[in-house]
Amino acid sequence: YLNYPACSTGSFKSYTDYNVYQNSSTKQYQLQVSKNTYTNSDGFRIHIIDDIEYYIVATGTKYAKQVGKTYGVMLENGTTFNIIVGDIKQDRHTDNTHCYCLNNGSVLEFIVDVDKLGRKSRLMGNVSYSGLEGNIAYIYPLTY
Repeated sequence: YLNYPACSTGSFKSYTDYNVYQNSSTKQYQLQVSKNTYTNSDGFRIHIIDDIEYYIVATGTKYAKQVGKTYGVMLENGTTFNIIVGDIKQDRHTDNTHCYCLNNGSVLEFIVDVDKLGRKSRLMGNVSYSGLEGNIAYIYPLTY
């Protein structure tokens, strides 16, 4: 993973509610309604592949141009977790390298069930308050 420093190391981790995905013909929707997808106790949407849990996130095109790519993430504090790309941020909403959102610096936008997300995360717009505190250090591919 040391060969894959994050393109930006901000601690802000935005979110969007999974109910925005309503078009049944899209890969984004299909991932949300998969029998292998559920909402965990913290409100995060999780997809399971081969008994491994992946947080469902949106990323800029720096990381993925299609839904389904998987990565490992390491925060500066050593916390690690897996993600699967569940949506792609539009280039016009990201910096010129298509790494992070211009409005808040978020590299990873977590897809959640807002009704189950912690109160402080909802108020602050930042899921770092739901157990993912810290700056992103590395984002490394798990699939190629």
